[in-house]
Amino acid sequence: MQLLLPWPESEFGCGVRYSLKGRLDDPEFLIGGDRFHAMMREKGLIQNRWINMAEFLAEELQKPRAFQEWHSFGTTVKQFDWDVASLYVCGVFRKE
Repeated sequence: MQLLLPWPESEFGCGVRYSLKGRLDDPEFLIGGDRFHAMMREKGLIQNRWINMAEFLAEELQKPRAFQEWHSFGTTVKQFDWDVASLYVCGVFRKE
């Protein structure tokens, strides 16, 4: 993974652009959980779920159908993949 020049700070946090073996070349924003939750509350959203992506994937792969689908693509998970997934969070919010 190659981290390219950071973008200036914005309301969404510190922007970065990275490249992953030429397959990805995407912008992302790094934002602290407290700041993100405050933004969601300002928009009237209520949190239903907040889980580390590696934990979420591990939970999902316990389901036979998800496991079979994952492996039907010939996908293998290396330690690096889990390390990267642990940097992400899966959040589910609802609007009342």
